[in-house]
Amino acid sequence: MSLKEVAKKGGLSHPYISQIENGKRSTPKPEIINKLSIGLDVDYMQLLETAGYLPKIKKAEEIIHDVETMREISKGKWKQATPEDIKRMQDEQDKALAGKVFNFEDLLSDGFYIKYKGEFLSPEQKRKIIKFMDYFL
Repeated sequence: MSLKEVAKKGGLSHPYISQIENGKRSTPKPEIINKLSIGLDVDYMQLLETAGYLPKIKKAEEIIHDVETMREISKGKWKQATPEDIKRMQDEQDKALAGKVFNFEDLLSDGFYIKYKGEFLSPEQKRKIIKFMDYFL
């Protein structure tokens, strides 16, 4: 995909994207990253993580592996992680995310493009999601 294609699809100028790519611009704001994710057809949250706005979020398997590795090093033998160990690691990750988590209602505003099953949500669909959540929460 060319820079011009990415720029057109994301609603940005191709010289601006080129400057970001070549390090001549500072890290773009989340709004710009959202447009880049559309232009590049990549996951918005992944780009936010890559840009440094979010810490790397570990999967349960990675947390278990970390705990097992820590136990192996500290005790010199292999032992399965307990549910308490996993909970502690998840709590540590939650603390790392504090202040970096998005307000879901803000994400559903018209300023952000959100995909579900490969399709962008319309403003009406976003309003329905908010209504649904208000009803059940």
